[in-house]
Amino acid sequence: MTQAPAEPSAEERQWAMFANLAGILALVNIPFANVVGSLVIYLKGRSENLPFVREHARNALNFQITFSIVFLLVMFGALAGWAGFIVWLAAHTDEMRRTTTGFPVGVFAFFFAIFGSVAILQIANVVLSALGAVAASSGRSFRYPAIPFVR
Repeated sequence: MTQAPAEPSAEERQWAMFANLAGILALVNIPFANVVGSLVIYLKGRSENLPFVREHARNALNFQITFSIVFLLVMFGALAGWAGFIVWLAAHTDEMRRTTTGFPVGVFAFFFAIFGSVAILQIANVVLSALGAVAASSGRSFRYPAIPFVR
């Protein structure tokens, strides 16, 4: 007969909650603070043999790494699009002066798509981090939709 896992202590639940809330550090404009915060707590859970903290921190860390990669891809896409627009604008400046077509509407659609994508990513990060923190504080496990970089 197997023994049921022990209920996590209040301190373990608190550290697991902090591991999830570290994701919100993505909003403070310190590069990769969300990843580092979850990583530090993951290492604490490993070194002190706290399985509940380690599980939550590992899941949060995997999600924050996945989030950071997707965020960087969106930002590099925005940078490439902006550079392409600058090149296009330089090639068509004289033509735009001669005609009355004005500023291309597609530019506004592009920036709306980029800013919308960034907003959706940030909102998803905050909501999922909060859900993970609530689950950790009540002693439940929580799985993020993430690539399992850390096993």
